Amino acid sequence: MSDDALLPYQFVPWDVITHNEITAFESALDGARDEHDMQEFLEDHPLFLTQLISGGSGAWVIPQRRLGAEYVTDFLIAQEASGGFAWYAVELERPQAKVFNKNGDPSAALNHALRQIGDWRDWLSNNRDYAARPHERSGLGLIDIDSELEGLIIIGRDANVDRDTTERRRRLMRERRVKIETYDWLLSQAKERFQRYRALERQRRQTELPRAANEITEWLNMSALSDFEVPGPVRSMHFSNIDPAEYKIDSMFVPLSNYTQDIPSKYNEFLLKVKQILRPIDSRPPSVSYDEMHDYVTIVPSGVITLVQAEQINQAAKDSSIKYLLNAHVYTV
Repeated sequence: MSDDALLPYQFVPWDVITHNEITAFESALDGARDEHDMQEFLEDHPLFLTQLISGGSGAWVIPQRRLGAEYVTDFLIAQEASGGFAWYAVELERPQAKVFNKNGDPSAALNHALRQIGDWRDWLSNNRDYAARPHERSGLGLIDIDSELEGLIIIGRDANVDRDTTERRRRLMRERRVKIETYDWLLSQAKERFQRYRALERQRRQTELPRAANEITEWLNMSALSDFEVPGPVRSMHFSNIDPAEYKIDSMFVPLSNYTQDIPSKYNEFLLKVKQILRPIDSRPPSVSYDEMHDYVTIVPSGVITLVQAEQINQAAKDSSIKYLLNAHVYTV
């Protein structure tokens, strides 16, 4: 990325949406009083907006970008493409708003959103050089932005949408070059993405774990017959979501403190998932200890595990908001 590209802190990697994040979205949506509450949530969880972009490693999500003295966008989203950056403008309306009135005309909220995106496009048409100019040249730094950028309006809930207005909405989308969707649609996109990831992970486990078990068994058998160390597919590795700067760390990346075998109940669900993850290769339970001072658990599997299993344990810790340290012999082929 060149020095005059978008600010790096605005880049959101294309990552997996977790079950906890989906639950947080549902809670925020149910409790939202207006679009400002949803603006705040999506600024804190921009991953829900990057899922609208296919391909690439992620996108730049820019909240509340001021366009001159006249306008402030809810979100601008940029994706790096072969010919430069592709841009999207996002306008949020209230989750309680209707998309169409009973007579089939666009609601006041929808008209407001359409007018907003139209105004942004007009402003960009008149100020494109200033908007696309890099920051160091006194521009807005919206590299390659164009007045014909795609638009997305997120408005209302599915329960308030009259299915008889579907064709009107499609015609309006074609005429205004704007996608019009509900917050429930955004949520369903996240759920579908989560389910696709889980299906891919199941498929990956079904193919990798049996192969790993066979190769580990073969390597252990060869090692048992040799008087010398047999090079194999296993390495001693450490995995953790603990910030090293938060603790005093020794050369083995183990925080210095007192451990106990009395594990707090808040770890029960996470440790049950760990046992389920490890079961396909090793039915024996792992050794677990708890650091009372720093509030994390150390897990030592009794046998060899795979990188896939280590990744799954890390994801389980992320889902449960748990700190952990995993010390394991890992099959790395």
